[in-house]
Amino acid sequence: MDVDYLQHALAGTAKVSEIARRDIDSDVWYLFILAAKSIDAHHPAQDRLTRLILWARELGALTRGLKRAQTSQIMEEEGDVQDFAEAKNEAQGGKGHDIVVQDAVTTHGRIWLDLPFMVQDIQDAWNNAMGSSTSSEHRSFSGCGLDIMTQALETSSSADSRSSVNDRVEPDPFITAAKPLTVLQLLAVVQIWLRYSGDKILQLGVSNHPCSEPGWNTGASSPGQLARDAGVDSAGFSQARFLFWKKRISDLKESEDEAVKEMATACSNIMTVL
Repeated sequence: MDVDYLQHALAGTAKVSEIARRDIDSDVWYLFILAAKSIDAHHPAQDRLTRLILWARELGALTRGLKRAQTSQIMEEEGDVQDFAEAKNEAQGGKGHDIVVQDAVTTHGRIWLDLPFMVQDIQDAWNNAMGSSTSSEHRSFSGCGLDIMTQALETSSSADSRSSVNDRVEPDPFITAAKPLTVLQLLAVVQIWLRYSGDKILQLGVSNHPCSEPGWNTGASSPGQLARDAGVDSAGFSQARFLFWKKRISDLKESEDEAVKEMATACSNIMTVL
């Protein structure tokens, strides 16, 4: 990520949207996603990617300073008056030298402070990898977590653990699925989510976190058939839904498929200590 180049390019124009979509949306987060897909979920290099993202956010909002007399003329000439938002004014040197300091703003927030486009790009990559289109309207990473728990533990395909008997390929959840993932592959993804975000999933469940926030797709957040059959009827996260997941994983520990049994046991062990 050539931050110096982007800082220079973005600070020199009011047309943030064009540069942001090309260099941030298409290039920066694409490279991060590609790197994350190429690195094992448990490798320390994943932490390095996280630190780089946090470092980018710590750069703060990208700003530029213009003399007040220049502001209207430049913004009119460059034609995209919403790309830079006035943040504050600082008088420098007396009359005629007032400086207008502006934040670079995109449709997805401020650069770099709000990490614009990152969440949407990761969600799109997730949906493509999981073969899921129904959850594309989720606006938070918790939507991805709910999606995988639903697919793995609440659908009719997950009820038959024997569907993975003839599939011994090491599951790679980040490769676009040409066919529905097996129970074994889905449980492998659940295990990763529980290991690294299990405490958050538990927190959302205990607090009965609704799906009423802007951007949540209520239909995609609804319980699967198995959960509904067990009396779980509310969309989003809930205590009842979390307990159902725990029971389903416990049931899968009794699978006739040794690989499924082993993966379910690993998931159960994590849930036990949450």
